[in-house]
Amino acid sequence: MVNLELSKVLPTRPYALLAAFLPGLFFETSILLANPDLVSRLIANLQKSFPTNLYTLLDTRLFLALAIGISLFLAFVIGDGFMLLVTFIQYIFARVYRLLRFAWRHMCGWPLLPLLQWAIMHPTWRRPWLTRLSKRMSDTSQDFTAHQAAVQGCWGRIARQLLKSRYGINPNEFAEDEWPVLFWTLATPKRWEVRGDLSMIASHACGWSGLAAILLAPALRNGYYFTFSLFLILSGLIHDFYLIQRNFDPTSAGYVNVRATLRAFPKPPAQKPHDDAELEENADED
Repeated sequence: MVNLELSKVLPTRPYALLAAFLPGLFFETSILLANPDLVSRLIANLQKSFPTNLYTLLDTRLFLALAIGISLFLAFVIGDGFMLLVTFIQYIFARVYRLLRFAWRHMCGWPLLPLLQWAIMHPTWRRPWLTRLSKRMSDTSQDFTAHQAAVQGCWGRIARQLLKSRYGINPNEFAEDEWPVLFWTLATPKRWEVRGDLSMIASHACGWSGLAAILLAPALRNGYYFTFSLFLILSGLIHDFYLIQRNFDPTSAGYVNVRATLRAFPKPPAQKPHDDAELEENADED
């Protein structure tokens, strides 16, 4: 006998299962409102696909329910395709940002940082903002800064307590080179912390589905609809940029791991509030 727990299969948030429908429904609704002739032809083809005797036996309401079911299935398939497109865009953004971050870090080390230090040595060019900029570039060019060390030190204290209280493991049994493995695997961040907000991903996919709907419905080729689709795409790209910037920044990634490790602690048992009579008795005894 096979037991299946739906809580382990379905997403933890109810609307996560429906997110893929949004771009598909936006795509179908746009075409339905802008090109009803195309929808009429599709419904006529659906009627012709049934045998004549079977179609006459079907009630009109049953046929309408069947058409709605097919449209919902197509909305899920189309919407899931646009959600995969957004995932591919995030993947490309991550690779490009990683390459640009690598190039910027080495450019800060040379030639920008020596040039700023040379300018600071001259009284004519010495300004407070140049000193702050030089400090920032110095931190960027280094592989490990003092702030990152503070974040990892804070995580280390929390991780030692978690290993003792939840897993019963002595933290001293781990070698120094094994702690980086625990840093990324001891606690699991939430999905939105790694992939971003699901509503923003769905709206980003709606923007691309709107541009695709323009190809099938010429009536959508107006400034309002095109601007709205571009706005959804631009907001999604900005969201992806900040998400990837946070994931690839060591300090921000450290903050995420600290929060995830704190959430991994077992919750203390809820304490029942005392009655007013018990509080008065304790006050009298004191």
